[in-house]
Amino acid sequence: GMNFTLIATLGFCNLFWISVSGSHTVEVRQGEEVTLRCSNISEYSSLTFWFKLVSRTKASCISVMFRADRRVAYCEGFHSGSFEMSSNSSTIFLKIRRVAVSDSGLYFCGFFTIFPVFNVIRLHVKGKPSFCLDFHSQECDGMANLILALLTVFLINVIIALAVRMRKLQTAAAEGQKPQGSTVNPLLLSCFQNLDSEEAVMTLYAGTIRNRRPASQEEVETHVFYALWTRE
Repeated sequence: GMNFTLIATLGFCNLFWISVSGSHTVEVRQGEEVTLRCSNISEYSSLTFWFKLVSRTKASCISVMFRADRRVAYCEGFHSGSFEMSSNSSTIFLKIRRVAVSDSGLYFCGFFTIFPVFNVIRLHVKGKPSFCLDFHSQECDGMANLILALLTVFLINVIIALAVRMRKLQTAAAEGQKPQGSTVNPLLLSCFQNLDSEEAVMTLYAGTIRNRRPASQEEVETHVFYALWTRE
């Protein structure tokens, strides 16, 4: 049956691992479409298949084609429509739609006649987030998500710091001073109201540490602010 044939065929992948240096490489950017292809070496092959090497000792079956009627069967995990196997008289194809970085790796196009024969393709997917598309000279792979996260945290901290400075809460009640009136920039408030369409609540606590100097010098007040940021 098909399961026995696949097991017998994939059992040769460890032996073939030694000769992967003869493979060719296909490069594509993340989110694009790519078609892997290999020459059809036997018109009479009864079974043709694609699989991916996920480790030195494990292969993942993608699809199997029965050459008699060109009927394609997709293996578990590859039924989503992202992978499409086809063929003509000279070439075997594997189309991958909207490739992800995780799709990178070694792909084997195999033919099973008397013994299995393999062609090897190394697929390299370059991660390219949308905000980097116009900067072809910069490498944005890998670190893009981390950079975005750090920028988000930085901008939130800047907004909080600006809000604190603009409010200038006076907590020196012991000196009989009334809190000074303060206003908040409407543009700043709109920034809080539109953060990812989530409700954000900022609670500010102010404390005063006083450091008295000689009478010839002014009293220095240091305000320490604690910003508590919570999301519902």
